[in-house]
Amino acid sequence: MFSVDICNNGLEAYITLHFLPDEYKDNPEELIKAIKSALKEANVNYGIIEEVLHSELPLNTPILIAKGKPPVHGTDSVVKMYQVPEPKPCIVDNGRVNYYDLNLIHHVKTGDWLGERIDPTPGTPGIDIHGNEINQAG
Repeated sequence: MFSVDICNNGLEAYITLHFLPDEYKDNPEELIKAIKSALKEANVNYGIIEEVLHSELPLNTPILIAKGKPPVHGTDSVVKMYQVPEPKPCIVDNGRVNYYDLNLIHHVKTGDWLGERIDPTPGTPGIDIHGNEINQAG
């Protein structure tokens, strides 16, 4: 009558209705109960999309019936440092270039910004269609 297919990553389940017996044509609630029973038998108990069950179900077409929640990775820490400008020679008033004064020494005072570190943020684990927690990789 129908089959339940689960993706390899465990985040999606599809149902394919191969044929519709006469007993379900007049009673769609029984078909919904049968589909839920098949999902339970396949251990699909998280992320079931109820709207799909109450809509038109085409024959011989895989329909997304359950969708898990993928893990969300956190952000890495970021280090921002004071940028030293590239040394450039000074041009003096008569148009000549002074190669000895390249401004290689940068003076800083107490309290000047030299850099900062932005801490990493943790990610959130996901949940597969079986209700198991999915930890983040890395």
